[in-house]
Amino acid sequence: MLFRSVHVLPLAFAFWLLSRIFSNIQQGQIFTEQNASYLLGYGLLQIFAAVFVPVIKGLICWLVNLVSDGQLSVSTGQAMFKTLVPGIGFLVAAYIIHYGVYLQDEVDHTL
Repeated sequence: MLFRSVHVLPLAFAFWLLSRIFSNIQQGQIFTEQNASYLLGYGLLQIFAAVFVPVIKGLICWLVNLVSDGQLSVSTGQAMFKTLVPGIGFLVAAYIIHYGVYLQDEVDHTL
């Protein structure tokens, strides 16, 4: 149960961030600073999950092994790159959208 909650909490927050982006897209607000911020948050969350979830799982195993008679072990490093690389991709996409919004704002103020 505790291992699942380590995955479910970031997943729930990621779902909320993506739902905000889809809501903005449905309203016709696609290239906005708010969407760039949501993408940045999503990318950082994915990187956090890739790096720290294995550490948290290891800490849970260590704590359980302190108080129990049996030994608990878990393999944690296999899925790290599956979430780390897309997280970095979302950071890049957030930067590109943010920079595009900045350029559009500069052009709008020039005219």
